[in-house]
Amino acid sequence: MIQYTTNTYSIELDEEKGHISYLKMYQKECIKDTLLPLFQIQMRDEKGQIHRINTYDGKLASKEQNENKYTLIYRGFAPYQLEAVVHLEMGAEKITWWIEVHNCPELYCMEWIDFPQIAVCNDLKSSGGESQILWGYNEGIIVEDIQLRESLDEFAYKEPTYPSEGLMGMYPAVVELQFMAYYNSAGGLYLGTHDANGYLKGIDFHSEGSGIKLQFRHFCGCSFGEAYQMDYGFVMQAFLGDWHDAAEIYRRWFDEHKNKAFIPIEENPNLPEWYKDSPVVVTYPVRGRHDMDIMNPNKLFPYVKALPHIERYAEETDSRVMALLMHWEGSAPWAPPYVWPPYGGADALEQFGDRLHKKGNLLGVYCSGISWTEQSNVVKEYQTKEQFQKEHLEQYMCVSPTGKLEYSHICRAQRSGYDMCISQEFTKNVISDEVKHMTEAGIDYIQVLDQNHGGTPYFCYSRKHGHPPVPGKWVSEHMVDFLERLKKYTHADGKRVLLGCESAAAETYIPYLLFSDNRFNITYRFGG
Repeated sequence: MIQYTTNTYSIELDEEKGHISYLKMYQKECIKDTLLPLFQIQMRDEKGQIHRINTYDGKLASKEQNENKYTLIYRGFAPYQLEAVVHLEMGAEKITWWIEVHNCPELYCMEWIDFPQIAVCNDLKSSGGESQILWGYNEGIIVEDIQLRESLDEFAYKEPTYPSEGLMGMYPAVVELQFMAYYNSAGGLYLGTHDANGYLKGIDFHSEGSGIKLQFRHFCGCSFGEAYQMDYGFVMQAFLGDWHDAAEIYRRWFDEHKNKAFIPIEENPNLPEWYKDSPVVVTYPVRGRHDMDIMNPNKLFPYVKALPHIERYAEETDSRVMALLMHWEGSAPWAPPYVWPPYGGADALEQFGDRLHKKGNLLGVYCSGISWTEQSNVVKEYQTKEQFQKEHLEQYMCVSPTGKLEYSHICRAQRSGYDMCISQEFTKNVISDEVKHMTEAGIDYIQVLDQNHGGTPYFCYSRKHGHPPVPGKWVSEHMVDFLERLKKYTHADGKRVLLGCESAAAETYIPYLLFSDNRFNITYRFGG
């Protein structure tokens, strides 16, 4: 039994059994009845089938201690010859964890590792306690009632799977920050992955036994037979106070380790002059009245018909106004990746933009993310089946662990189609070409990643795309590469065209998505 106590925390780790058996932060006991294996590993075999093991399936082979540092080696995961090495370092206020896994059989690849696993007490306010959970979902949410969340099908915990869904608890995605906290007036537990690269993780919570599991799932991105080594620390830290104090722990670390792409607003050369004016955004469709009605032109089409309203809003608010258009695409509303030319023609939209600019106002457009539309459900004549088949475009789409191409779960009412893999040059080039048309037409803002909450691309398990056969750091790396490429058009000829996404931008993508569409109503549904 490893026991360690400081002025701020106490922990007991039963290394033989393989779980954390006691954890106290200041006067707050964090674990009661539900004990979880220290780690759980999910592997895929060559057929894409799942194989899971955890600490309880193996045995402690050795333990080393050097003052306040420990190394635990677990083996005996029959029939797998895996060796899992757990490192932890006890500090005055925090515990830092790392894990590495070796000897993965050549017929298997590691998909993710849940580590370290912990289920805190279910003593939230709705249960008669006083505890709360801070979760970095869509810019942050305080949870006081886990039953409320789990009663809402759309927002209940879901295992992150293929095909991806925008509201799954993934980081960097709709989960925009890589830490959580559990706290009340007696003390608090901060949990955070201090990963300066912001790689792919599942960060979520759900009922587990009589407790609540605070889940940190590290996606390995391993090839078959490849070892995994966590190259960042996972931090457990004691604190006193509320969510502000937990956030300050992360902020201090982030400010010290952020890369050069993160620039304070007042110093950022990537921002246009109008950004500091904080324009009023007026969002409206130019076809139909709702997402799913008949897509005939409405009273705000042609585009210039909106000018009197835009100018009136500008005068009454004493502000610049951005006209942010919906249903403007020449293909069909919410029918990516193609949007250009716009409905009614490029000249009509450019004329509208010119007249907006003469009055100091701005033009923005919604797009609909990294997806391929096979059939629009709102403009039935728009379909791309023949092109898809003729050009063999299935080779660029996200596929399942078994290699099957399935229809996307994104915006199924508006369209049917597939998720495009962000690793593919085809994906990056097609969307880049659309952005090029928009920036050349004088558009000031492009919500290029609507439906990609936080800026995230989607899961792909292809073995033909050149990326590992499971999700991992390659997802974030390819997304950053794609966003960097778009600067060729958003920064051309002295321009500063802003890009954005649905929900606020996740941390990894903040330097590239500087004007985004935060959806407060998502967290409002089940927050405290």
